[in-house]
Amino acid sequence: MNDRRLLRHLGVAVLAKLVLLAALWWVFVRDARVKADAPTAASHLVGGISGRRPPGLPGVLP
Repeated sequence: MNDRRLLRHLGVAVLAKLVLLAALWWVFVRDARVKADAPTAASHLVGGISGRRPPGLPGVLP
């Protein structure tokens, strides 16, 4: 396989992956929105909202 053919194959592979990634984003992520207002964000940043998970979830020590 010569260099030009290899370069063409690699370019096609990268382009196909970019198209697939864009399609996945378009289907699953595009409409996802996070509503955050200033008071909620400020409260979270100063520690008003605990970082602990509710009991029963994995990864939380009592």
